[in-house]
Formats: sequence, C-alpha cells, structure tokens
Amino acid sequence: MTKPLLSIGLVTYNSARTLRTCFNSIARTCPVDSTEIIVVDNNSDDDSVMILEEIPFISKLIINPANVGFAAGVNTLIREKTGRHLLLLNPDCQIETPLLPVINKVFASAEDIGIIGADVRNIDGNPREAYGAFPSPAMVYWDFSGLRKIFPRKRWSTSILFDGNSPTEVDFPTGAFFCIREEALKVIGDFDDRFFAYFEEVDYALRLRKKGYRAMVHPSLRVKHYGGASFIPARTRYDEDFQLTCYFDSLMCFLEKHYSEKSARRCAGFIRAFASFKGTLGGNTAFGRRHKQVARILDKLKGSNVREIYGI
Repeated sequence: MTKPLLSIGLVTYNSARTLRTCFNSIARTCPVDSTEIIVVDNNSDDDSVMILEEIPFISKLIINPANVGFAAGVNTLIREKTGRHLLLLNPDCQIETPLLPVINKVFASAEDIGIIGADVRNIDGNPREAYGAFPSPAMVYWDFSGLRKIFPRKRWSTSILFDGNSPTEVDFPTGAFFCIREEALKVIGDFDDRFFAYFEEVDYALRLRKKGYRAMVHPSLRVKHYGGASFIPARTRYDEDFQLTCYFDSLMCFLEKHYSEKSARRCAGFIRAFASFKGTLGGNTAFGRRHKQVARILDKLKGSNVREIYGI
C-alpha cells in the first residue's frame, strides 16, 4: 500500500456540535481515499463518539478512557499515523481550500520548513489569530500590566491576525491548523504532555526552531475556526475556572521550561498582583469579576497544576 502524503489528526472532547461540519469540509477539500484520518477522543460525554463512528472515511478512531489533555492526545496521533506529514486540525474548524497541493508544494520548496499554518478566519470570514510570537517574561509584563494598550507592538503577541497576502515566516502558527513535516517529527518526536491545553504547539515550534526548522503561514490554506468549542461543555464537567486554569498552568510551564523556574514564579506573582488590584478597582463589574477570577486561579496554581486541581 502506498504511504499517504498526509495524515490528518484530530483530538476531540465534547465536540459533537462541530464534528459534522468539520468532516464535511475535509471531504470537500482533500481526497479522503488517499489521506489517512485519525481521531483520538478524550472521553467525551456528549454525542461525539456516536457521530465519529458514523463517518465512513475515518481511518482510525481511538477512544481514551479519560481526558488526558490535548498534547497527550496528539502523541497518540503521532504513534498511530502512517502518512508522511501530520496535520493537526481542531474539530471546530472548517477547511475552505484544497490541502494536498499546497502542503506538498510548501514542504518541497525548502527542507528547513518544519511547520505550515493557515490563514485562520472566524466563522463570519473575518481574520482571527493565525500565529504568534514566542512568549517571554518581558511579554508577560508588557501584556498583563496594560502597557500593550499604551505602547502596542503588533508583532509582540501570542495572537496575531494574518493579512492573507503572502506566505509569512512566523514563530508559530495557531494549533487549530498545524501541519508538521515528517522529518521534523522524527527529529523532535512527541509533544510535551505536561501541557494539558494551550502552548503545547508553541513549545513544539520553539523546539523545532532550536533544531533549525522554520514555521510558515500560507494564504492558500484557509480555515474557519469557531474557537474554544471544547471548553464550553467542559464548564459542566469541571467549572468556570477550568479554561483559564489550563491557560495559566501552560503559560507558566512554558516560561519555566524555556527560561527558568524563577522567571515563571515572578511572572505568576506579577499577574496575580495586578489582577488583585484590578479586581478591587473593578468591584462587582464584569471587569472586576474577571480579574478576581484570574487572581483566584493563580492562587490555586501555587505549587500545583491543572491536573492536580481537577483530579485529571
């Protein structure tokens, strides 16, 4: 059997409301008879598995007995794939353009391109974050202090809109559409599963950068992305703090890994102090409640992590 050029891998968690739209878009834009499609479901308790079992062109469906997190789910995809390159696709995405000709052309154009990202749009077609800059302690201070509103730096953010005009070299593409070259996968291997959700693709892109690989966002690849679809039902299983807890836990993990434990602690303390101040200032307004929530979450994360807090 000929090795497929592409394996498309999805990690699902309570994604029932977007799955049919996502897989219909795959069928429209990619020859499913010559593409491997693998799904790892992280213990969904909605109709996700039932819907997935009805889709005839899924090559492999792996159902985890627990919610192991996104990075751990991706590692299962890496182990199971038989295609050359691996496209990680969020289940709340709709692919708008043909995949294989562009992916093949971009990877063939330069051996040091390790990751390809897409022009990511909202469902209404307007641009949304498609790539970002690697986080640093300085970026954390600039962002959470509010200085970014006074001294904006367009390229100093983890969420940057793509203008859609020409191929652009970036630090990392958003994980909603994250295509990894076969040779790069062999060099780096698994994702770091300490990241439960958020920043796992950022960490992977930085590890590849250190090995000499570049990341590109290409305008001929376009997807629409709902964004955060799995976290809406997660509030029922966990609580309203779960998404932000995942975010800050992963941000601090990234800073500790690529800078130092001391830097991560200082950043957490800085954000917590500013959030407490803004929470007091905002009182019972939405602004105040949001910042009180951030301070509460960072208090819970002192000496702990999202898995310990939620028993997952």
